[in-house]
Amino acid sequence: MSLVAVLILLAAHTAPATAQQKAQTVSGTVLDPDGNPLIGATVVVVKGTQGAVTDVKGKFTIKAKPSDSLQISYLGYKTETLNVGSRTNFTVRMEKDSSTDIDEIVVIGYGQVAKKDLTGSVATVKMNDIKDVPVLSVDNALQGRIAGADFMSTTGEPGATTTIRIRGTRSISASNEPLIIVDGVIDGIPELLEHLQENGIKIAVASNKYDAAAKALVTTLFPSISFAAIEGQKEGVPVKPDPSVVFEILGATQVKKADVLYVGDSGVDMETARRACVDSVGVTWGFRSVDELRANYANHIVDTPEEIIPLLD
Repeated sequence: MSLVAVLILLAAHTAPATAQQKAQTVSGTVLDPDGNPLIGATVVVVKGTQGAVTDVKGKFTIKAKPSDSLQISYLGYKTETLNVGSRTNFTVRMEKDSSTDIDEIVVIGYGQVAKKDLTGSVATVKMNDIKDVPVLSVDNALQGRIAGADFMSTTGEPGATTTIRIRGTRSISASNEPLIIVDGVIDGIPELLEHLQENGIKIAVASNKYDAAAKALVTTLFPSISFAAIEGQKEGVPVKPDPSVVFEILGATQVKKADVLYVGDSGVDMETARRACVDSVGVTWGFRSVDELRANYANHIVDTPEEIIPLLD
């Protein structure tokens, strides 16, 4: 699932966040040691919530104050830290990290991981393999090209919808539909966040991903959302299910536990909410089962992002 669904803290009926100081637009280019652009490098404001990811030309744009510092990181390279000051444009040449040996990186829809660290199986279908296949849809073109995946027409008629099953039917009571992510965002999440923001509800994100990656990913996927806090894994702060990160966010946002709705997709998330003594919502569009959510005392279980809204009343 997308990062934003790992944990969203929804502080209902709170006043809009205080306006932040004005920040200038800072841009730059991130290059490898040979001068080639690095695509997907993470750029974050140190001790802030702003983040960006470099584009195909290695370029980034971010909002930062002169007193801020920018942290630039990329898998396999040493992290660089820059003081903004009066400069509004930077060119950064990254240095290889000799302690990191990466043979292959796998993009998994909402992030990337070294292939040696991946716990699941990966199948790749190249566009050249299906571009000339005479079918009406992409799912029809994928039939027989991914081991363990079955694409079945619901009626057999041309243009009929397709049912997708990964390794057969796995649950009797829960949905067997696979999680499909397009450009890293699950359908309905952007609309939910926009609705919450328009109604003056503070939104915070807590993740076990590294702090810099969490900030960059969330702000890149949802640039129009002003998050009250984005907290990832940091040195000295225990990871979930320890509730420390929740308490840190509550302190920063001045929100009471009674006004929090904690949304997550795993038993770890539900246990974190229980330890923090806040109301929890388990979502079924993640990688964990409904049984796991219930076993870890989810107060509510929803199948779509829209079902979260009535829970705020």
